Amino acid sequence: MGAYVSTATCAAFHSEPLDCTVVNATSTVPYRMLGNLTHGEFEPNPDVAGVGVIYAFFSVACLALSISALYLLLQLTRFMKFTGMNTSGSQAQEGTGDGDGSSYRTTWADIFEAVILSCSDQQVFTSGAYALALRYAQGCSISAYHYNVVANMMLITCATHLMSVTVVSQYWKHKLLAVFRTLLVTGLYIVTGLLLSNQNAGLDLKWPTSVPKKNETDTLLVLPAACFQGENSTLLKTLNESFGSGGEHFAVDTLRESSPNNHIVGWNFFILMILWYGAAMIAEIFRYWYRRPSRARSSPQSRRRALSKWVGRVFWFYQFAGASFCIVAIAMSFKYIQDLRSWMNNSPWIKRQPDGTNPENDATSFGQLVPLLLTLLTVFAFLQLIGDKFDDRWKNLRRTARPDLEVSQSYNSAQKLSSQDLSSQDLSRSVDAKSFRASSLPPTPLLEVNEPQNAPQRPPPFPRQQT
Repeated sequence: MGAYVSTATCAAFHSEPLDCTVVNATSTVPYRMLGNLTHGEFEPNPDVAGVGVIYAFFSVACLALSISALYLLLQLTRFMKFTGMNTSGSQAQEGTGDGDGSSYRTTWADIFEAVILSCSDQQVFTSGAYALALRYAQGCSISAYHYNVVANMMLITCATHLMSVTVVSQYWKHKLLAVFRTLLVTGLYIVTGLLLSNQNAGLDLKWPTSVPKKNETDTLLVLPAACFQGENSTLLKTLNESFGSGGEHFAVDTLRESSPNNHIVGWNFFILMILWYGAAMIAEIFRYWYRRPSRARSSPQSRRRALSKWVGRVFWFYQFAGASFCIVAIAMSFKYIQDLRSWMNNSPWIKRQPDGTNPENDATSFGQLVPLLLTLLTVFAFLQLIGDKFDDRWKNLRRTARPDLEVSQSYNSAQKLSSQDLSSQDLSRSVDAKSFRASSLPPTPLLEVNEPQNAPQRPPPFPRQQT
């Protein structure tokens, strides 16, 4: 990724002989000629340093920054709990209270964390594509100016990834995806380290990293980046120069001056990112150990609540410090890129359009439209998450309203049954009353055949008259 690219390798393996000569000013040319380039002949590269590419990277990073800041600040209010010690599924388990609104707050926490991860994932693949293009497609042709721009865009990407690992409490909710994401991010950190350390090759021509002054017109930034690189990687050498000379050298030269040997813009932020990334991995291990099931069974619930409150606050300060550091790193890298572009835009070296405009200020090229349109994926993911969570909220409201409806229906059914029972009881009572009245009458005597004396006497028949 930028390593093993030099003038010798470009000439031997890529058939691209490079001109790295520097000719001082003469009477005919009142300025230095760099690599056989004169004023107005430096080729722009809108696909690398175009305004669309720069703002695509910066806008995604700013979205992750704003969501992270809002997420952390809301945890200080009554609208959201501290989520620093929550692991996979713990927020959903805590948000099952009846009527306390905790499920609503947990839903917004899930949305915030998902958007931050979406920003990180988007920049993983975009920056990976730029790193591969820088190593293979443009390794011998890219200038030192464009190389510095790409290296600091990679630094912005690393800060976005670091913020996602630090702020997102459910980073390891999906274990396999988290492992794959961690491997990609770790590889991206290695690539960024290679790009930055190549600026410390230590050859006769030192890599130009500082932004020229406004009144300067001559700079080595227009030369190919391969002119300043050796045939071997300098990552281990630069790391040894950063850490191997004691604490004072590390604090002054590496962190304050960002100059392990040659001045490398952003190297101090990269070193701090590596250290913070290692601390974030340790914090994830501690978070998993703290939320282990055996601890929940062995410790009393009241003790766990009191300890979790304080540990959650400590983790909030850890997350806030990480987010603040990422904000500074992103802002400083973006400022450096903009200062470089501003100087080159006003310099006499850039090759302009016939109308005098700089092609890198036109965001309509294909290489710039692709990263710009890819930023809409995060917006669509955000809208989809809000739609899904509000659907869940609506289902929960309907689920809570359904028991009331069932109780009302059962009450009406009971009322109908009770009224039917009352009417049936009244009917039975009336029937019983009639039966009682009928049974109170004296019974009709029955005549037996063997009791003629008790039979009523018939009147004598009329005598038959004789004629």
